[in-house]
Amino acid sequence: MLNAAVAVLATLQAQADHQIHPPLAPPFDTADCATETAESPVVLSSAEKAFGVSQIWSLAHQHFPFFDQVPDLDWDAQYATALTESLAAETCFEYGLVLQRFIAHLDDGHTGLAVPSIAHDIDYVPIDLRSVSGKPVLYGKPKDYLPRVPLGSELLSIDGRDINDILEKDVYPYVAQSAEHVRRARAINGFESIGWGPLVGEPGSMAKLRFRTPEGKRVTVRVKRDANQSDHDLRGGDWMTDSGPSSNFEYRWIDDELAYVNLPSFASSSAADQFEEIAGELTKAKHVIVDLRSNGGGSTGNGVRVLRYFAERELQGSAWRTRQTNSAHVAWGHSFELYGGSYFEKFVDAYRGNVWLEGQFSPIRENPDALSAKLIVLIGPGTASAAEDFLVYADGLPSATVVGQPTFGSTGQPILFELPGKIRGRLVTKRDSYPDGRDFVGYGIQPDVQVDETVDSLLSETDIVLDRAIEIARADR
Repeated sequence: MLNAAVAVLATLQAQADHQIHPPLAPPFDTADCATETAESPVVLSSAEKAFGVSQIWSLAHQHFPFFDQVPDLDWDAQYATALTESLAAETCFEYGLVLQRFIAHLDDGHTGLAVPSIAHDIDYVPIDLRSVSGKPVLYGKPKDYLPRVPLGSELLSIDGRDINDILEKDVYPYVAQSAEHVRRARAINGFESIGWGPLVGEPGSMAKLRFRTPEGKRVTVRVKRDANQSDHDLRGGDWMTDSGPSSNFEYRWIDDELAYVNLPSFASSSAADQFEEIAGELTKAKHVIVDLRSNGGGSTGNGVRVLRYFAERELQGSAWRTRQTNSAHVAWGHSFELYGGSYFEKFVDAYRGNVWLEGQFSPIRENPDALSAKLIVLIGPGTASAAEDFLVYADGLPSATVVGQPTFGSTGQPILFELPGKIRGRLVTKRDSYPDGRDFVGYGIQPDVQVDETVDSLLSETDIVLDRAIEIARADR
């Protein structure tokens, strides 16, 4: 689904901004960056700005579990750069951009900032771009806008610069994501309200956009970056139709032997409750399609409640580990680095932050009353977090088939924090993997049968992922 990964990111940002428990916060009162306008900038002190950058550096230095996935990152050097840049920032908007660039170096989807939408002195072209097979495609536009450029056209360049060069140099540095396909989708879509995206520029400036239409024709148009200043109605404009699952629980029979269930979220018990209500009717099914393409996660336990109905054998959950610190061991490991000595050598890993506390999610016990139906799971880049935990469990079902596109590729337990300017954030502290140690964070869980959406399938309003799952089920009878 095109919208799903974007929706997951919005959900994760909202979770970071609205928490039941207060996050780690500065030990002093601070202004609220959300009140900043172009006319009335919020000015933070040098101490406040330095504290914000230092808090991010310190939390990651102590707790971040994926430094091996960013082997070229010199975290200390980036800290020094961000510290210098933050002290030079004159507004909260500029300060927020510095922080976003800094934390994005960690390349993690459960690590990021909920920066207020205070972007000023920039504007953007009022169109919506989405990633289709990794290409930036025109997905939405105001009515009667760009009449020569139909929906589904691929954006090739802006102001003579190749779009890939723009994404790589101007947008990627702000995108904190684990998996490359999700990072690209987020970069293409942009986040103009907080200051970045391929379509941004000076307010009122002209942009030369070059497209390739679905018919293969190349079209160049010149438009203003005036989304914030004009009466263009993007929301009420023309949009490509997303034929994937809805945001609501759905249960229906495709034929007498094939049932379809959409589980849009595990954030509450609602989907699991509703599944349990209809589980008895599924005894007559030979196959059950469970759609997780728009499921951005929530509580792993809600997914377990569903999957136990298919547990024809015991299913193993994710293995996890988190970094563990013993201060004396760190000191002794440092002594070995400085002076050597055989006794201290065994503490070197402690000094290097490579000592771990390990565990594993509780297994789903074999269910003697499990459904006889074979499970087919639909996934995509909007399948995240607890929904990925569901897939790790389901990996132990020999009869299960996973269809679609690679998942979001991020899960784990984040620590919450607040920075000066009341900018909230989260940083992952727990590293999950398959029980046998295979990583999926940073890559996404891969489908057994990959089905990639195309411009043609979207324009024809065809759900090719569901159609392929139906073919698989019917071929197995």
